[in-house]
Amino acid sequence: MIKTGAGMLAILISTFFVTAQHFLYGLRLRECIAPLPLRWRVALAFLLTDELFALTGDHGPARFNRWYALGAGLAFYLSWFFATLLGVVAASSIDLDRYGLDFSIAATFIAIIVPLVRNLPVLACVLTSLVLSIGLHHYQVPGALIITTVVAMLVGLLCSRGKE
Repeated sequence: MIKTGAGMLAILISTFFVTAQHFLYGLRLRECIAPLPLRWRVALAFLLTDELFALTGDHGPARFNRWYALGAGLAFYLSWFFATLLGVVAASSIDLDRYGLDFSIAATFIAIIVPLVRNLPVLACVLTSLVLSIGLHHYQVPGALIITTVVAMLVGLLCSRGKE
């Protein structure tokens, strides 16, 4: 966003919306990790990512396994760390466009999201995000990420209220 000349307020608002999901992840996992000692809660909070939440967020307290969460979280963290290090070292010698490696980011999130689509509100939210992000990107709408995020969340909320 800095590269495109976005203002500091727009960057801060975008950062808030993009990272707000971690607040929701924490709320969802609270009942699973609340009984754990502080050191466990801090460690799992540090390791919490989209991927870890996708693996552990639906288990509930009875099925939540702290060792599994710790192992998966460490695996994700170490993979991220070493892949980032490799990327920094090899950045000038690998042509992302030539090999299509930039698609791996989208593929990762698709692999995370698809198994979580189990009901109409989530499906509506995902499809709204998909259509809006493509459309707003095509027309180069400023603030497309924020618009897409807010509208998709509202669509998901409206669909969930319609089910009740």
